[in-house]
Amino acid sequence: MKTINYILFMLVATLLLSSCTDDSKSITTYDEDFLPKIYTDGWSANVTVTQGDKLNYSNLEVSPNDENTTFAWYIDDKTISTERVLNYTVTEEEGSYTLKFEVKRFKKSTFRKATLKVKATVTPEPPFVPNAFTPKAFLTKAIGFYDINEDTNPSEITWDNITHMVLTSAIVEEYGIVTYPCSEKKVREIVNAAHDNGVYVMLQVAGLHENIQGKNKYGATTFRDLASNEERNDAFIEELYNYADNNALDGINIYMDKATSSTEGYKEKTELVTFFQKLIAAKPTQSRTEHEFYLTMNLITYGALTSKGHLDDFVTLKGWDWFYTMDFGIIETINPNSHAPQVTLQDDLTYWQSKGIDKEKLMITISSIASLYDANSYETPTINNCISFIKYSELFSMFPGVDVAQKNNLDTEAKALGYTGCRYDGLPWINTKIGYISKYGAGGVALWKMNFDTTDPETSMMSFIKKTLKNP
Repeated sequence: MKTINYILFMLVATLLLSSCTDDSKSITTYDEDFLPKIYTDGWSANVTVTQGDKLNYSNLEVSPNDENTTFAWYIDDKTISTERVLNYTVTEEEGSYTLKFEVKRFKKSTFRKATLKVKATVTPEPPFVPNAFTPKAFLTKAIGFYDINEDTNPSEITWDNITHMVLTSAIVEEYGIVTYPCSEKKVREIVNAAHDNGVYVMLQVAGLHENIQGKNKYGATTFRDLASNEERNDAFIEELYNYADNNALDGINIYMDKATSSTEGYKEKTELVTFFQKLIAAKPTQSRTEHEFYLTMNLITYGALTSKGHLDDFVTLKGWDWFYTMDFGIIETINPNSHAPQVTLQDDLTYWQSKGIDKEKLMITISSIASLYDANSYETPTINNCISFIKYSELFSMFPGVDVAQKNNLDTEAKALGYTGCRYDGLPWINTKIGYISKYGAGGVALWKMNFDTTDPETSMMSFIKKTLKNP
């Protein structure tokens, strides 16, 4: 009897085990109401892929897993697989989707979900190969400063008027971050177009300054902070020259922060001198297109800044190729002077030559902006709070029917519109300033900026500069 009972017990145990075994990963049952289970060592709730990537899921275990069990993988409502193991090439557009793995057995189902973010495929840019460059022949440098951005169209630039171009500007922001004016793709497009027309292209690297007038912002020290920091300025120099080489630029133009005031010089002068010495020493021997590579500087010459000698220690360093006189001072009285006072320009040209700067290294920079005075807007007006700056090209629509190009002031016309006066560098004053090349000594003429000029050859400042210089 004992033997029979033992046999019966073993038979029942065998039947029970055949209907349900659980080793925590493998369950076999014939119970239709049993909820399937999904086991995995790593399921992420958020998955990010790029178009063309593979979605691979091979470590999902399902129990029960018999002939009554089905599988389905979905991206949103689209079925992408009916196998337990997923190996799917992502073809979805860029965006956010729901990835779902569902298991069904009889009337029971379970699932896992994840947010699937698909990024667009980024096609690597081919290595940049700059166009061949043959510089145009010229008698005297004719240089145009030019604001560049993503919308800049090289076909809109009158390349015939210039021999050199300065792209404005890479800005040294707070904490030493350098913000470039646009993408490298756009820079390369402009560089290739310039080189195709025989024009050299340089990048201006500047501190914070007003875009239209070019005057350094009061109290800004972002450039000086980075340049005078010995722990960081080597990397700064390397970054600038690498950027120039990567984009086949022909030089770097420096427009650093001005001194704190006309009476107080640069507190970091020693550190800045060291920086510029290192910048000059590291200058490439030639550009990527195997032509001259230039290192130049804007001279911050607002009156007393020159006479106090604040810039002497920097400008007199050997190795600079040339300098731009930036005489865009505000006129202190409404009288028949040009926007950029003639006497200041004369003083600067003679001053720097007295400091040993070769006259060929001095560029006369002409302003293509107009001073519009509105003293009536203030109870106690001063010249600083009643002046606004507009582009030279805007004068023509502001004063229709007036021969704007052949004038230097529009005081009478401005008063008719309710202003006090309007002054600018018209073609007559430009002619006078170009005459300073032989009278006081200079190596060329620059325009700040070409964006503010007209495109009409009869009124264009840059076109007039080219003609007057007698460049081919």
